Amino acid sequence: MSQARVMEAERAASFRFLDHVLRENKDQVFIMAFDLAAFVRQPLTSSRKELDDALSMVDTPTRKELEAGIGDGTSLYDAIVKASNEVMLSRRTASADPAHRRRR
Repeated sequence: MSQARVMEAERAASFRFLDHVLRENKDQVFIMAFDLAAFVRQPLTSSRKELDDALSMVDTPTRKELEAGIGDGTSLYDAIVKASNEVMLSRRTASADPAHRRRR
């Protein structure tokens, strides 16, 4: 629950980051949520709308979820491992595809 008070500020900072850094149709970003579990909220995309929608859905766990004892708290390390294994591995596999190289 400690993050509930700062979530809006963190979300606003994420929107500002995307405003300043994302070059649509050039860069790709993914959104990963991690609290009680780590999961990809938005796979790699260059669509600002998809990223905005995904960021709007990121939230803190409810009191009921916390009381149920689901997970052990913030899963930052799990999120890093999952991002490495799922998101970046799929990107590496796609870039090894000869058809993908021709499209670039």
